[in-house]
Amino acid sequence: MISCNIQTISYTDCILTIQDSGGITINEFMLANLKMFQNDTMGTLYLNDGSTEITINLAQLPSINGGAFATLLDLFTYIETQRNLCQCGCGGGGGSGTVTSVDLTMPSAFSVSGNPITTAGTLAVTGAGLVSQYIRGDGSLANFPTGVGGGASQPYYLNGGTNQGVFVGNTYYEMSKTPVIGVGADFNIAADGIIARFLTDAGDPSLLNIPAGNWNFEMWFSASSSGGSPTFSVTLYKYDGASFTSIATSSATPENITGGTSIDLYFTALAVPATTLTATDRLAISVNIIHSGRTITMHTQDSHLCQINTTFSSGISALNGLTDSVQSFAVGTTGADFNIASASAVHNFNLPTASATKRGALSTADWSTFNGKLDSALATGKIFLGVAGVATASSNPRSILNSMLASDTVIASTTSYYQPASAQVDNTTENNRRYYVNNDCLCARLLVQTATTQNSGGSCVVSINKNGVATGISVTIAASSVAGVFTDYVNSIAVSAGDYLTIKVVNNAASNSAAFTQISFNLF
Repeated sequence: MISCNIQTISYTDCILTIQDSGGITINEFMLANLKMFQNDTMGTLYLNDGSTEITINLAQLPSINGGAFATLLDLFTYIETQRNLCQCGCGGGGGSGTVTSVDLTMPSAFSVSGNPITTAGTLAVTGAGLVSQYIRGDGSLANFPTGVGGGASQPYYLNGGTNQGVFVGNTYYEMSKTPVIGVGADFNIAADGIIARFLTDAGDPSLLNIPAGNWNFEMWFSASSSGGSPTFSVTLYKYDGASFTSIATSSATPENITGGTSIDLYFTALAVPATTLTATDRLAISVNIIHSGRTITMHTQDSHLCQINTTFSSGISALNGLTDSVQSFAVGTTGADFNIASASAVHNFNLPTASATKRGALSTADWSTFNGKLDSALATGKIFLGVAGVATASSNPRSILNSMLASDTVIASTTSYYQPASAQVDNTTENNRRYYVNNDCLCARLLVQTATTQNSGGSCVVSINKNGVATGISVTIAASSVAGVFTDYVNSIAVSAGDYLTIKVVNNAASNSAAFTQISFNLF
């Protein structure tokens, strides 16, 4: 048994050469005769060709081939691989010839580098396409089909377990927006021809046209054996209740079924032209097979959902009775009231011009007439309404009552009431200063505006009385308050038809109050 300082283990023509640190050959094993066994407990690998045995232990590994073997198992695997190649005649010394060059070719969807190999090297295979592409069954690249129309593409599923019945002498199965999951349904054919036909439910798609573009078919197939050139193609029809009319077919560009007995997913694109439909038309497809001497199986439902991505939008399918995939809005004046008229792909929002017989928008001319109704004799800022004895037909009108004052109007040190129709202080009875209300409403939002500073000797209080009684709606202008706007937007009172309101102003200072420019309140 030999155990020494092994440094190199090399392989050439089915001969394993072991050398020491000085490059001296320790032994040459014929790999075909070599036997090995490993004692993991002892940490030792034994090599024996029937005449010589060499032991290799863990401590020797760092020096062997520059530490290329991390474990004895790595070294064992390396030698075992070469030995097996020699025993099967696959190695350099076991065959009838010597390979001097290795080349690799791949379909167009792949790129190959590092070829040919004449002595040593690595063959590298990388994809030649883009992320947006896929590899067809024949190894070429193809772009994923894209649909058109608003929103996402509306998918249909081929539910082979749902029989739609016999139409024009052929059995059709369901083509539906809802997939069937939980049970598979397969179709088989051992000849050239149509393997299955599918038809949408009654009332589906309930559209008036098919937008032009690609329909993408995702289909599951398998074959009874590998080989040959089996293919599939699809044809799209519309069905009017009596006959089927072909819309598009991929029979000129069939897809290869290349997976043999494996159940694989296949893609094909069908160029569909813009097609007019009636609201009651249904859609159908047939799947045609060239079997190439094999039994072809089409798998549907459950984990093998055959799906069709159409050019129909999965967004709004109908809007106010219109089913076009692209619709628009317009403005009109048709009708006697506001209305929406939908026709073709346009929704008209009609707002007629108001008249004695039409409820609508006020015309420019009518607005000018209405705006001119204000009596020019009224002073600027005055609004005349709610006067006792004057009836009104409206209910709960919103009104703004203003008492506009000259910018230098002040209040002496006394309790005073303002006459609404003038800017003068009236110190007579309250009966002369009333706002009569014609309808039930709400009184609120008292506002007072001053032009100068309130006297430092005291405050000035502005309040509203109803029928001569204080209401709690009040604004206090504190002593020395600078000019500005003072409001009570919190308090309010209910007012009934026939009630009257008055504005009461009390100046608590010994001298004149601030100059007032406006006192107002709202009726809602």
